Amino acid sequence: MIQLTRERIAYYSQQEHLQSTPQIAAGYIRMTKEKQPLDNLLKQADSKMYAEKQSMKTGDRAANFFTDEITGLPNANYFHNFAGKYLKKLSKEGKQASIVLFNVAGMHAFNDQFGYKKGDELLRKVSRLLHENFREEEDVLLRYTEDNFLLVTTSPIEPLLARIKKVAGDVSQAESVGLKAGIYELDKGQIDVIAAVDLAKRAMQSIGKSRQQIYAVYGPAVQEIYDRQDFVLLNFKKALQDGEISAHFQPVIRSLTGQIASFEALARWENPERGLIPPDQFISTLEKARLIQLLDLEIFEQVCQQQARAQKAGLPIPVVSVNLSPIDLQSRQIVDDVEKIRQKYGIPAKYLKIEVLESIISQAPEELEGVIEAFHECGYKVWMDDFGSGYSSLNNLKDFSFDLMKIDMEFLKGFTENSQSKIIISEVVDMAKRLGIATLCEGIENRRQSDFLKEIGCQFQQGYLFGKSMTDDDLQDFLAKHQEDLEAIDLRDYYGQIDRINVLTNPIHRLEDQNQSLGENIDVPMAIVELGKDDKFTYLYFNHALKRLVIDASKAKLGQEVAAESQFNHCLTEQMHRCQGQEDPVSADFTYEDEIYKVRMRWLAKKERDAFIFTLGQGGIS
Repeated sequence: MIQLTRERIAYYSQQEHLQSTPQIAAGYIRMTKEKQPLDNLLKQADSKMYAEKQSMKTGDRAANFFTDEITGLPNANYFHNFAGKYLKKLSKEGKQASIVLFNVAGMHAFNDQFGYKKGDELLRKVSRLLHENFREEEDVLLRYTEDNFLLVTTSPIEPLLARIKKVAGDVSQAESVGLKAGIYELDKGQIDVIAAVDLAKRAMQSIGKSRQQIYAVYGPAVQEIYDRQDFVLLNFKKALQDGEISAHFQPVIRSLTGQIASFEALARWENPERGLIPPDQFISTLEKARLIQLLDLEIFEQVCQQQARAQKAGLPIPVVSVNLSPIDLQSRQIVDDVEKIRQKYGIPAKYLKIEVLESIISQAPEELEGVIEAFHECGYKVWMDDFGSGYSSLNNLKDFSFDLMKIDMEFLKGFTENSQSKIIISEVVDMAKRLGIATLCEGIENRRQSDFLKEIGCQFQQGYLFGKSMTDDDLQDFLAKHQEDLEAIDLRDYYGQIDRINVLTNPIHRLEDQNQSLGENIDVPMAIVELGKDDKFTYLYFNHALKRLVIDASKAKLGQEVAAESQFNHCLTEQMHRCQGQEDPVSADFTYEDEIYKVRMRWLAKKERDAFIFTLGQGGIS
């Protein structure tokens, strides 16, 4: 019977002069004498039909106007031709349908990393997982566009959401991508297919870049998001003219000293009627409308104005990092635009840092490489923002000359004494040091987080623990009253040289050899000290392993001068004088409280003081 049907379809296709012959896939189960539940039989037949679709020759599927070539599922042509009739049928039967639009989040990055052949395999795997989870009698599943699947279902909303959550978990567990879903529940009698899909799409897009939220159901909350977007597009340019949008400045501290090393410029929109509009409510909208460059250049100019204001008042010029959108970086013209503003105010490039989002690596890698090079030629440092928020990795950072990476604050969520976050952050800092990239961790809220980051050698920290963002007037006042809290610009290279030390390896090795010292870890007792006048020295850094081993170190406080009074401290100052200004490390034995210790020390850098790092172990030198 099935073969006869295929022959008739082929005959009528010729009679109607169709360009291609529609193909059919069928699944059937022979009834046995033993009674079986009808639902089970239908599911078995459905599985056979789906398998036949998958096994169709590519040419056969390509010839079928209504079948997706890669997955074997029905496609958008099928949906737009038959969905209206199907929804009308369901409505007549008194059944409420829902449209679910799925998006494979991270598909483009996956294709870039693994190639399109692997990408097609991924789509087939996702289609199988979706089919296994949505196979009720009235479920219709299809591949709608490139990385979107669409489902028509009559499932009640709560069971539907549970199934969506399950399949999203299955997908993320199987592959390094995510699954997002937007749901629109049709009103009774509603059969406008295009409008229904558009509203499901709006619900899906309302999720944004959130990694926690899997689905969104269209309703007043989603519509409010789009109302806000309309407000942004209608009022943005006027807000720029009226001065409603301004730069605020959040401090970034150097872990080693606790001093403020720089500030990040953050865009703030204060509307007379709506009050403060959060950045996540206008930045993505401006990016989609390709208006973001107007905002970024406005903030950059306000930063330069603030720096020029401080310089004119005889205050320290603050070092400030400014965010540029991936949209800006698709052309080298952004470098010329930024340079024109900087030169207008006469601010040296060393006082300005450029921040770019991690996502640009997968979006426009070739353009990014050229833009980074151009910024470097002009004297800027380029930072990568939100590392870990997307789908790139440390492995592909070797192709880009970033000077610093900002570790996404998501890593600190659920931070506990034995949390996996510690392992991940330690690995990121270790690998970044090996690549010659500085690290900054955002979202620091408590001293425990800060102490841990200092112990593993994360150079910079940012968060509410160190202060909220300031207006330009607040910053000017801060610069006038708290200069001792600011890192002097002429000490930046000195501390930068010290910060290059990787305390997660053997730090006594020279920098070029530290990359080879794999497996040597933070459990080695070590410290970084500065030698001052009269053989007094200051601890800039020491780890818990050193404090456990030597009581003198456990009594010491970071930043306070220590006199060479005890035998332990006297031995340290002797070794400082021995290796001062030398490239090679020195070693010595000494006895302290009836124990023999071995100290190994290396000179690091000199400015007003000399800096050294040493490790300590029990037992003499063999």
